[in-house]
Amino acid sequence: MELKEVYELWDRFEQSAVAELDLQMHGVELHLKKASQLAVQAEDIGLAQTTRPDTERANVVGTDTARPAAVEKKDANAVKAPLIGVFYHAASPDAEPFVKEGQHVKKGDVIGIIEAMKMMNEVVCDRDGIVTKICAGNGEAVEYNEPLIEVSSNV
Repeated sequence: MELKEVYELWDRFEQSAVAELDLQMHGVELHLKKASQLAVQAEDIGLAQTTRPDTERANVVGTDTARPAAVEKKDANAVKAPLIGVFYHAASPDAEPFVKEGQHVKKGDVIGIIEAMKMMNEVVCDRDGIVTKICAGNGEAVEYNEPLIEVSSNV
């Protein structure tokens, strides 16, 4: 089961009237419960702990510490993280950042890299515009759907 599938299931669960869900599939055990704290149990896979912007907290079995989510208000101008991981502004520590505030970007331009499960994933801009704000810090852990940059479409 891919992380994207887990998040899709999570979103559908949150929108449903179901209060609790247990799922076992392909060696993954998932427990979702609607309450002030949501426990997610994933066994037999090495997932890092995560928090979702639309919930107070999520815990993955096998992690030691919790990090509070850096939640910003949902913004139509934000380019958001497509997955959880560590966000980097540049391809290497001594390289120039992919984007800077005030820079013109086009749809498809690389705006950063997210490292997830030892894989480097390029994050691309989904619209043309000007970078108005860098929301995620270099080397900062980011959550699914967390704003990375803000792009004004007033070009």
